[in-house]
Amino acid sequence: QLLISKANANGLRYEEAHQKELIDKKAELVRVNEQQRKIKEENEVILKQNKDLMECLAIVETKAKRLEHEVATEREKTYRIICECQDEVEGTIREHLQVFEDFKKKITKNVLSSILKLKMNILFHAQRGSLDFYIEEDPSTDEDMVLSTTNNDVTPSDDVRRGVYGDYML
Repeated sequence: QLLISKANANGLRYEEAHQKELIDKKAELVRVNEQQRKIKEENEVILKQNKDLMECLAIVETKAKRLEHEVATEREKTYRIICECQDEVEGTIREHLQVFEDFKKKITKNVLSSILKLKMNILFHAQRGSLDFYIEEDPSTDEDMVLSTTNNDVTPSDDVRRGVYGDYML
């Protein structure tokens, strides 16, 4: 009986240890199931966030493509405007150069005309001052000279009246 009672006591201890292990396993299973449920919920949240982020990414990519197209269009417009401005500046420079050339021609014409008038005044006064002096041909027929039509006044200035040695000729 002692053996039976020892066997029963050992069996009881084994049963208690087994029950305790079973309770521990069930508690661990409950804890693992709770963790799994939480992980599943977190995964669902993450999946929803990923889906939302993918939608946002698609929208951002679409906007980026549209903005890229707009930037390219604006660059093209800016380039065209710059080219137009450069053409206008070049045209203005050409016009200014032409006006300057015309001005130089006009100044040259006026200087030549003034020289011709001065020459005629000198010859006129030289002729009046000397009886033997005469003009063989009219200087206005000289093809190299350009006459001014703006001022036909041939009145000599004081410098011309004074003469070469400073005495008045008239």
